[in-house]
Amino acid sequence: TTLPVQIYSMLRRGITPEINAVSTLLLLATSLLLFAAHRPEQDARARKMLAQAVKLNPDDSDSWRILAKTHAYLDDYDAAAKTLITYAQRWPSRLDSEKDFIIEMIDAVEADSAVRQQLLQALYNAKWNPEPVGATGLWKELALDKIRLGQREAARSIITRITAPADLVAVRSDNRFDHLFDPNAP
Repeated sequence: TTLPVQIYSMLRRGITPEINAVSTLLLLATSLLLFAAHRPEQDARARKMLAQAVKLNPDDSDSWRILAKTHAYLDDYDAAAKTLITYAQRWPSRLDSEKDFIIEMIDAVEADSAVRQQLLQALYNAKWNPEPVGATGLWKELALDKIRLGQREAARSIITRITAPADLVAVRSDNRFDHLFDPNAP
């Protein structure tokens, strides 16, 4: 008899250790086959094809969004962030629908990297304000980067968007912001 018929007949008599063993073996074999069928070069090929699709139709926001997620899936967070920068610049009204992914990418990109600061700047320029959490903690980070670069006016403008009480207290208690409130501060 075939394996399915034998399993069915064993099931009619109740779940036995043999059925459990056969089920485990089938599950393991199926998992191994699926794992073997997935090849990393397919991921790279998919990313290449998505990049070509974006080049062919650069006005398709969905292609950019999918490309960013593909970069992230392949652990290329800088490429994902750079793609999100373009997405934020071209389709700012669509950012809220990608709030969780954007926050995930901000966290994944190296803290002091230029691409992180560029992403924050693009989100700031797009007037991104994800509900209900808001982005004021991100604007504090961006303002600190502008201070580090000696761009006081840009930092002053950025802190005007900080609205969360905890972030406002953090800004006022952080002496790195003092010169933005008191021009005579060091």
